[in-house]
Amino acid sequence: MYTTIFLFLLLLNCCDSLYRQSNIIFQSNGYSNVLLAIHDSVTDETILDKIKDAFTKASTTLHTATKKRAYFKEIVILVPNSWKDSPGITPAAAGQTLQYADIIVSAPLPTHRNFPYTRSYAACGHSGIHIQMLTDVFLHPSKPPVKLSP
Repeated sequence: MYTTIFLFLLLLNCCDSLYRQSNIIFQSNGYSNVLLAIHDSVTDETILDKIKDAFTKASTTLHTATKKRAYFKEIVILVPNSWKDSPGITPAAAGQTLQYADIIVSAPLPTHRNFPYTRSYAACGHSGIHIQMLTDVFLHPSKPPVKLSP
């Protein structure tokens, strides 16, 4: 009996992670409630300003490219609990966790590609789970996107 309940709850949790709905709202040409989480593996706190700058520029580019039809109105950035408190950082609201982030920024692995990708278990044309971005995109923009072997 308990095994059946456990398996049902496990299956329910897996299905939720495969087809997780985003809380992003598109209203009046602006994307709001975009949740970006910085993974605990990121220790360089200077990345916060670089992420803000990158998404401000991306919003301007998106606004221009879509002939003023879209821009980033609000992006919520979650920082690791290990980071010291600093001005302008407020506690996360309920439901704002790494698990439910639309974009996750993490430290690169030395043996893996270091360019952004979409985590998805469904076929093309379906929503992904989240966008994975690595710190190199923000901290070392001129670095090649793939680690080259000697």
